[in-house]
Amino acid sequence: MKTKFIVLATVVVFGAALAIPNRQDPPAEKDHYTLMWEVRDAMGLARTEENAKAAAMLKAMEGRKMDEDERAEWARLARVVALRMGDTARLTELRKYPDQYDPIPGDPVTTAYKHLLSGEIAEAKQLLRRLRQNSGLNARDERRVYEMNARIARIEGNIATERLNIERIVEHLAFWPAAGCQACHGPMRGNPNYSSLDVRNLWITERYIEILRDSGDAQAMRDQAAEELARDPKSDSARLRLAYATAALGDREKADQIFLELPWADAPDRNLAKPRDMGVFP
Repeated sequence: MKTKFIVLATVVVFGAALAIPNRQDPPAEKDHYTLMWEVRDAMGLARTEENAKAAAMLKAMEGRKMDEDERAEWARLARVVALRMGDTARLTELRKYPDQYDPIPGDPVTTAYKHLLSGEIAEAKQLLRRLRQNSGLNARDERRVYEMNARIARIEGNIATERLNIERIVEHLAFWPAAGCQACHGPMRGNPNYSSLDVRNLWITERYIEILRDSGDAQAMRDQAAEELARDPKSDSARLRLAYATAALGDREKADQIFLELPWADAPDRNLAKPRDMGVFP
């Protein structure tokens, strides 16, 4: 009996030692469609942190098996993120993947963009140089020319040219509630008859604040903008520059308050329509 007891005890203890904990099945691998939506969401408004996150996600996907269309979609987003980061080495590396991006025949703006996505900076600059002499561009294409010039200038380390083009974009922002912008981006119906713009979180905002902070003339801009606003309290242009300069001087909370003096600036507690046909470019 004693021996049997010992054997039985050993079996019980041994059995406990071999007890296998409950395990959940491994999560199912995400499909391409889901991963692309996650990447697009991570790309956000093209701010530095968002670009880095999206680039890491896309790099992690590179070795996945994809069909022709999936690879083309992946490569296009990878090129866009690389351009936003100013990573010309990555743009060159991505040339090994077929590019299905087909610019509109005869449209120099989309052709210049295709050159940029391929890392062909010199070709893009040549085309954009000719576009600057074209006074017949619509507001959208004019803004896109400024945006592409700003991206190229940053890649080349030309801060003065980058700032010049960003300031031209800022002047465009001031016209957001006007009919020219709202004809494409405004709500279909409702009051007010303009849509919102998340002006506080645009990549232009982030970069312009950095440039002003590093340039050392943020205080002078702030003083000038404040004087202009005192003369014309309805000047959205002056209010934008006042907000940018205030943020560059280190008071982002006050800058956000100034941004929100714009009735069209997006905020969680504002019941404004989201803009139609709106995307980050480039």
